[in-house]
Amino acid sequence: MLLSAKKRKSSSLFNKSKTSINLTLALFVINFFIFSAHQDSKFFKSIKSSLNLTSYSLSFFLDNLTYGIDSVHQYFLFKKTLIQENHELQNKLYFLNNQILLQENLILDNQELQNKLEIKEKYFDHSIIAKILKINYSGKNHHFLINKGESDQIQAGHIVVDDKGILGQIIDVQTDRSTVKTIRSKDFYLTGYLMINSKPYQTLVQGNNQNLTINYLSKNIPIQIGDSIFTTGDDMFIPEDLRIGKVAELQPSELKDFYKVIIQPASSPNNQKYLIVLK
Repeated sequence: MLLSAKKRKSSSLFNKSKTSINLTLALFVINFFIFSAHQDSKFFKSIKSSLNLTSYSLSFFLDNLTYGIDSVHQYFLFKKTLIQENHELQNKLYFLNNQILLQENLILDNQELQNKLEIKEKYFDHSIIAKILKINYSGKNHHFLINKGESDQIQAGHIVVDDKGILGQIIDVQTDRSTVKTIRSKDFYLTGYLMINSKPYQTLVQGNNQNLTINYLSKNIPIQIGDSIFTTGDDMFIPEDLRIGKVAELQPSELKDFYKVIIQPASSPNNQKYLIVLK
């Protein structure tokens, strides 16, 4: 107990050995501040002014901080406005591009329709212009719909053509629409003739869902790739001399003295919107 008390006493701030020194320093600092408060020299004024800068510096810092925050806020508002304006411009550009495409399509449609009208007036007195409604009708290959039917005096068996030749035949008629079977259909048959050296060679043409074929053509006929084939006109609905297509390939047939001839059709409904129905 006595030993610990002595230790605590010797560890106090102002022990006997240091009391006079610490007290002297404290009195010096107090006297210095009292003295400097009543002095007007430049040195003491500079000290006072430096001490008085605290409130101004804080105010300056806060003012600049507020200005910086406002600037950042204005930047993000400006950026948001630019993004919104850009989005609006993008929408307008998309709309204008669609309008341009629509206008271009209308121009192309008008040109095609004008072309069909000229063909109708020049070659086919009893005919009507029809618009293709749907390709691949009811899941059947090489069948499509047109927007003309019984109300337009359309009948099953009528032939459909374009500016390149025969395209197909109407097989079903409703009030305001009809179904067309193209000449590529595997159940399409047509009599035609090949004009070779100014001499016609009559033959039967059949669709195969891709092209047309002449299954048996005598090798004695001097046929060549590129020769054209036309309709004979022996059907009540099919006029004479409509272009069917041209010879694309000569293949061996089951009979050694005959060719199997592949005919590339002259026309296709896949790249047009209008056609001509012959009545």
